[in-house]
Amino acid sequence: SIYGSPYPDISPSVEEFARHGMVVDNYFSHTAATYRGLRGQLCSIFPFHGGVGGWFEPDFEPPTTRLLGLPTLLDQRGYDTVLFGANTAAKARMDVQAAAVGFSRSMLRDRILGEILDGEQPIGPHVSDHQMMRALWTSIETGRIEQPFFAFIYNVGTHTNLDSKSDGVDYADGSNNVLNTTHTFDHAFGGFWRRFATSPLATTTIVILTADHPHFPTPAFIEVAGPDYQKIFFDRIPLVIYHPATDLPRRFDPGVTTSLDFAPSVAHLMELPNQRNHFLGRSIFEHARYHERKIRLGQYGQTLCVIRPDGRMTTSSMRAEHRPSIAGLTRFIEYSQHIELSDRLWDGGDHR
Repeated sequence: SIYGSPYPDISPSVEEFARHGMVVDNYFSHTAATYRGLRGQLCSIFPFHGGVGGWFEPDFEPPTTRLLGLPTLLDQRGYDTVLFGANTAAKARMDVQAAAVGFSRSMLRDRILGEILDGEQPIGPHVSDHQMMRALWTSIETGRIEQPFFAFIYNVGTHTNLDSKSDGVDYADGSNNVLNTTHTFDHAFGGFWRRFATSPLATTTIVILTADHPHFPTPAFIEVAGPDYQKIFFDRIPLVIYHPATDLPRRFDPGVTTSLDFAPSVAHLMELPNQRNHFLGRSIFEHARYHERKIRLGQYGQTLCVIRPDGRMTTSSMRAEHRPSIAGLTRFIEYSQHIELSDRLWDGGDHR
């Protein structure tokens, strides 16, 4: 609703959170689906590996490339870097993926339920959004996460084609699963935010709400998305930042930016020193961005998305003929993926 939803009270907890933070406008996804989205925003790259297919095969060997992303930079500075994931470690090798992008450890379904939530049963095949947010707060409160920390939460409850579970909160008459799962996540996030806001962490800790990618254009989503929805797998995604030590504006429009800019923006916001990294994006806070009117690109597989300065998007094949400026950027994306696969950009070893 902070971006103009016509559905009353669909996300009151996010509205409350946004009143204490900064809402970023014109922020788009740059890749899909989930595993590219996670790797892409944390490491500011266009990842080649996506997750569908190979990651789920029992004999699949995940790439061993060690990426110089945001978790690595924070780990180097003494942060406890933890990925919380709703699925099991075997599902898409989430433990391997977490280590590859630089997390020092991962807390996945079985450990969340067994260790943090004292043996709770899963509600469906994965940890529900309510369980996930309770597990995060419990981990902080009991010292399972050491300070300073960077905790990254990958929830599944709002995923395509899912509906709210037994601990969910349906929206209105419950007839649309997208509205139900959105409302359920909001309720779960609200439980965390209210505990956080009244704790000592509220004066020392940044909280960021964003997404790995937009919703897939299923019939249920198209039904509620509005007449301007373009029915493609790229779109604006939320970015809301709470920072107790910085006087951020209530809303911020840097012009069209993408999740390629997530990692450098967080590094900028935290005033990290200029460490070795391989970010392809730039901080949304850079002053030059205020006046830029340039296209941005999104990409996954052979699909290319051109995001224009007015926010309109067009998709085509990576192999299509494009005007020189776009063709050059397309070749750069392909080259960056080539050297990612051959492990020639990142040494995979000691990053000091």
